[in-house]
Amino acid sequence: MFSAGLLHDIGRVALMAAFPEQYTKVDPQLVGADLTAAEEKLVGISHAEAGYALAASWNLPPRSRRPFAFITSPNGARRLRRCCDRFAGQRLAHLLQLGSDFA
Repeated sequence: MFSAGLLHDIGRVALMAAFPEQYTKVDPQLVGADLTAAEEKLVGISHAEAGYALAASWNLPPRSRRPFAFITSPNGARRLRRCCDRFAGQRLAHLLQLGSDFA
């Protein structure tokens, strides 16, 4: 889970690498469902899906890659809720440490 926490937004990096022209049009202030909708409209896939696919391609164990699929909608992952809550806690700690400019 520590590694997944560190990689929680790797799907955004993957989309930027794969679709640099389109992904720069995604508003960096968007979060949650708004971010997912913008990504799907502009590149055809969300960063959550891209992160999950990337984790699968790296052959991460299923338990380690599932949280990527639910990073923007933790309520959809009842069994993985604790894991997603940990991601949220790590994100909050990160924001408190770096300040709101890095949200």
